[in-house]
Amino acid sequence: MRLAAPRPFDVTLAATGVTVVSHWAVPDPDRQREVADALFAAWEAGPLPDGLLSADTFTSTTEKPQGEEKLNTEDSAVVVVSQWRTAEDYERFAATAPQPPDFPGVQRPEPVVHRLYRGTFRRDLPTSVPTQEPAGGADAEPGCIFIAEFEMADTESAQLWSDAVYDALEEAVVQKGVLPGWISSHHFLSLEGRRVFQYAQWASPAAHEEFLESDLRQDVLRRAGGLSKVKSALGQRYVHHAGLRQG
Repeated sequence: MRLAAPRPFDVTLAATGVTVVSHWAVPDPDRQREVADALFAAWEAGPLPDGLLSADTFTSTTEKPQGEEKLNTEDSAVVVVSQWRTAEDYERFAATAPQPPDFPGVQRPEPVVHRLYRGTFRRDLPTSVPTQEPAGGADAEPGCIFIAEFEMADTESAQLWSDAVYDALEEAVVQKGVLPGWISSHHFLSLEGRRVFQYAQWASPAAHEEFLESDLRQDVLRRAGGLSKVKSALGQRYVHHAGLRQG
């Protein structure tokens, strides 16, 4: 049984499985919905594959985050995220699945398989300082979704980057009671270990922008050793387009 998912994907579903990410750069922003609709329709068309836990599509917004050095934010994009019970389940599906549709002027990406490496929700950290929730409360869709994809120089740098982010975030919340509007952040490492998929939720774009301009972000970069180990990066704000869950 499939279930429609009006809210973004549950990052904890594939905690012991794999998460597959496809980034479609769409040069013409007016074609984003066309691409997102067609990609999601492929999931809706037939029976869900064995082992599929969820599938979601996201479309980038026109509001570009400032202050993110080395982040390519020029193109609009559609990101497809699917979660699988095991890597073998995804491999069986990939071996027999039809190719995604072709879109003129849009290059077909190579899906990247990840495992959840590290992440946390602010609500789970021991602090007496309340978080800012999105309009509608804790169960509402977040006001801002930030997705970033990094290619690092080596596997050690990918883990160092992720650890630096979470150590700084957790210390900021637990020890200082700061970082208003931050809801959650999770990092997934590719199976070969050099790519990082970051999925973060904020109460609003303004809260995310405040973090980008803060001393805390500079502390994150310092702990991660700067940007010298980042070979390439993509990062933008997104909205949830559509999703489904295995019921």
